[in-house]
Amino acid sequence: MKYPPQNGDLQQPSGIERTDQDHYPPASMEPLQLTKRQRLFCVLAGLFAWGLLLIASQLEPDPSGRGTHRQLGLPPCSFILFLGVPCPGCGMTTSWTLATNGRLVEAWTANAAGTLLAVFCSGIGLFGLLLAFHGRLTKGLMYLLSSHIPHYAIAILVLIAFLDWLHRLFQI
Repeated sequence: MKYPPQNGDLQQPSGIERTDQDHYPPASMEPLQLTKRQRLFCVLAGLFAWGLLLIASQLEPDPSGRGTHRQLGLPPCSFILFLGVPCPGCGMTTSWTLATNGRLVEAWTANAAGTLLAVFCSGIGLFGLLLAFHGRLTKGLMYLLSSHIPHYAIAILVLIAFLDWLHRLFQI
């Protein structure tokens, strides 16, 4: 076979027929009307997301960039106690607190992934409430939610968290 393959070189595997259903989104896809239960879930998810941000906004950010979570009655970081180094989540509560007070640069310095999560959480709150109010998923939203974009977003967030953690580890 020549490289790159020519049109006639590639064949569909036997037993598999291509149909119009192989293309997403199908032209016939209609917006999805949400049930009352689904709309209630959207309201609760939106209020929960904004509730987390409200709690974060009421905390006093720790000057060290980590330790704000102690105001919620949570224990100190086990990584610091046992290994003497911060964990990837260290500074996340501080970053949320700073982000909710509009101090985004300081929030990013405390924990980059935490800052992105706080911004994402505010969007989820708005999205949940708007979705509950509107009552339907449009073709575009259905395509977005069923595509690989959410997977890529999570992978990028994990990568940012890891790189930020390495940066903070070697700064200490």
